[in-house]
Amino acid sequence: MMLLALLALVTLPLFMTGLRITAANGSETTATDQVAAVLEQARVAPNCTGLKSLAAAHQPSTFTDAQGRQLRLTVPTPTCTPGTAAAVTLTASATNASGTTVSTATTMIYVSS
Repeated sequence: MMLLALLALVTLPLFMTGLRITAANGSETTATDQVAAVLEQARVAPNCTGLKSLAAAHQPSTFTDAQGRQLRLTVPTPTCTPGTAAAVTLTASATNASGTTVSTATTMIYVSS
């Protein structure tokens, strides 16, 4: 019986560490999903005006992960000229309440005139 109690005490810290890591991964996964969704929406935008309106809609927007933590999504306004065909670089980032970047992604999108 003493051996079983000792074994339980030894494995408890490992179990608690696993729970903390899982909670952190949940925030990263949620943030990455949101960032990827915004970039997918941007890929569908046919022109510079569409990209600029998408960026304006996310200045900034907030969402909540599974643990109830608030995350903030920002998409800087792309530098492109409406009516001109060009390759535009677009970045989306998600930060937590302390301002630490949880997820960021950049893509290059060809917009037509």
